[in-house]
Amino acid sequence: MLVETARFWQDLGFYSEIKGGKFCIRGVTGPDEYTTVVDNNTYTNMMARENLTYAAVTVNCMKKEEPEKYWELVHNTKLKELEVDEWLAAASAMYLPYDTKKGIHPQDDTFLTLQKWDFTHTPPDKYPLLLHYHPLVIYRHQVVKQADVVLAMFLLGDEFSLEQKKRNFDFYDPITTGDSSLSVGIQSILAAEVGYIDKAAKYAAFSMLMDISDLGGNVKDGCHIAAMGATWMNLVYGFAGMRDSWASYPFTPMPRKVSNRSNSVCGYGVEYWKSL
Repeated sequence: MLVETARFWQDLGFYSEIKGGKFCIRGVTGPDEYTTVVDNNTYTNMMARENLTYAAVTVNCMKKEEPEKYWELVHNTKLKELEVDEWLAAASAMYLPYDTKKGIHPQDDTFLTLQKWDFTHTPPDKYPLLLHYHPLVIYRHQVVKQADVVLAMFLLGDEFSLEQKKRNFDFYDPITTGDSSLSVGIQSILAAEVGYIDKAAKYAAFSMLMDISDLGGNVKDGCHIAAMGATWMNLVYGFAGMRDSWASYPFTPMPRKVSNRSNSVCGYGVEYWKSL
């Protein structure tokens, strides 16, 4: 599986002269469904780099420590040693968009050039946007349906400093609509990490109450399984602050008191969403 997925990324990307010889991946869609078919989506490129690196490390480890299994792999996949070197080269040269002026990672090559969505004049009954606006209207704007760069900062947290996480979160959180139940759980975890305790509690409550309180008005069509999973993640990764980085599993718990209004995350969430 690692061999074939690494081959996929190697074939999909290319070394771009205009990007200084960096390895680029064009024409993809990242987690954000409101921004499609873009070049160098930060999340996608980071995950491709992780895949390429891990595949190469695993194959080289097999060759050294499990030679019989390695040669079986070579036979079954027609793997050549040159391929492994190519994966490492592509991973090392992977292009990641970065805006030095804002100090953030743009979601893709052109995201910062898009027109900003007019949230001020978008009434509540026009959400979720995908039910009220043509996709081509949404695609032309700087608006996010669900965590994209924020998701990358959670899954590959060691690749970002705390300052970078905060700057990226501050930029993307206000333009993320919450139109997807997949998003708030991840936003809650990152909010907790960068110190936005009340916001972390609000997002966690939204994820937890998605089906219990039918916040989306569509529980009759089925449960939001991802939101349920995010509730567990909020507790373990968000409030308990666990991170998994290779063989290390550190914990950095959030402060117990999440708001002056309530010490209970659940109680705070119910009160908050009733006020909307």
